[in-house]
Parts: sequence; C-alpha cells; structure tokens
Amino acid sequence: MPTSAETNKFNDPFTSDFIVKCEDKEFHVHQKILQERSAYFEALLRSKCKEKREKLLTIDDFGPNVVEIFLQYLYNGAIPRISFVQSTESFSLMKIADKYNVNELFDALDSYLSQECMLLLSWCDKSRLMIEHYLRELGDLQAPKFTTMLYKWRSTEKGIGSLDDKQWSIYLPQIPTSRGL
Repeated sequence: MPTSAETNKFNDPFTSDFIVKCEDKEFHVHQKILQERSAYFEALLRSKCKEKREKLLTIDDFGPNVVEIFLQYLYNGAIPRISFVQSTESFSLMKIADKYNVNELFDALDSYLSQECMLLLSWCDKSRLMIEHYLRELGDLQAPKFTTMLYKWRSTEKGIGSLDDKQWSIYLPQIPTSRGL
C-alpha cells in the first residue's frame, strides 16, 4: 500500500525520475512507484526500450484527466467517486487499468460497475439501451464481475433478461462489441 510520503510525491518535478505525457500535460512520476503497482510498468522500466532511456512515456489513447486519475491511483490507491452512467471517463479508467495491467484497480472498477449497473437495471425500464451502452463502452475488456451480473440479470424475469437462449443469441451479436457474452 502506498505511504503518505509517496502520495505527496505525485507530480513533483523535483523528485520525479520519469514523465508520463498525455496531450499537452506532463505528469512527473517515479519509476519505483510505477514498477511496484503495475506489471506492465515493471517490464517496461526493466527493459532497454526507448521509454526507459528517455524517461518518458506518451499516452495518446486516453485523455489527460483519465491519465491523471490513473496515476493518482498508483500513488494513493484511491478511486474518486465516479458515476458510470454519466461519465465515459469511468469506462476509460477501466480500460487504462486493463492496458497497463493494474489488476486491483480493474477489479475494483469491475465490481463497482456491476453493482451500479444492477441497481440501475432494477430501477430503469430502458434496460436494453443501458446494456447496449455498457457493452459498447466496455468493448473487448474481460470484465468477469460485469459479465456475471449481466448473466444473472439475463436469467431474471425483467427486461431482456426474459429472453430465452435462442432470442439472446440473436440479440447480442447485433451489438458490435458484445462478443457474444
């Protein structure tokens, strides 16, 4: 678990030994913390690659706000309160955790997403639209808790959950990124 001394060193240009750049923002970080919290960064920073030599990693497939939340998590182990329904950053945070192999963050977000989605499905009569939105956002991620929640919901009597196997298998492939869950 991160110490308070480490938490206070996030984005400190005087003590950092590595930069993560995203668009026009630079984040001053510490190789030690990146290596301890991510198998991806551990492998990257132990190799003789360009990023290691230049002490710079450019992330161009996520926005600066998502990268900052992600890096702050590596430093302090805390996730800010996020609404999955209102924020695409939530899905991006799950994707960046998956990409950089930060399993604890990914698992926490998977749990939160599953619980929030299940709660919303019980209150909302637009279930099909919500499932389609979540599946599009999650894309190719292997989110076991969300998948379990979706399967459990599918077997209930509400919404599209009442579809039998044949109807379900016809419906799901119509969603481009569903991968036939």
